[in-house]
Parts: sequence; structure tokens; C-alpha cells
Amino acid sequence: MTTKQQLKLKEIKKLIGDRFYKQDEKINDIRIELAGIKVDTAYIKWLFGGLLSFILILLSVIITVIFKLIG
Repeated sequence: MTTKQQLKLKEIKKLIGDRFYKQDEKINDIRIELAGIKVDTAYIKWLFGGLLSFILILLSVIITVIFKLIG
């Protein structure tokens, strides 16, 4: 390997490393936002999305079982 090739290899490694570091920074920024105010909206979305649908499904199952027992 010549010195030019070694330099190119080092530059490529540096660019790849910088790119991954920037992606990690973005992920950390998102985590910080989630740890702050943004959690409130995410929690509300989860509450009304996942939990509400789960409760509705559970309620429909309970009603079905009650009607099966009665009828």
C-alpha cells in the first residue's frame, strides 16, 4: 500500500466515523427531547392510542362473554 492509498483510507475512515458520530448526536438529541417536554405529547399519544384501544377491546370481550352467559 502506498502512502497515498493509506491517506485515502484514513480519510474514508474519518468520514465514516464522523457520519456515525453525527447520527449518534441526532439520536441523543431525540432522547433529550423525549426526556423533556416532548414526553408529555408522546405519553398522551400512547395513552389515547394504545391504552384506549386495549380497553375497548377488553370491554367488547367482556360484553360478549356476559351475553354468552346470559343467552
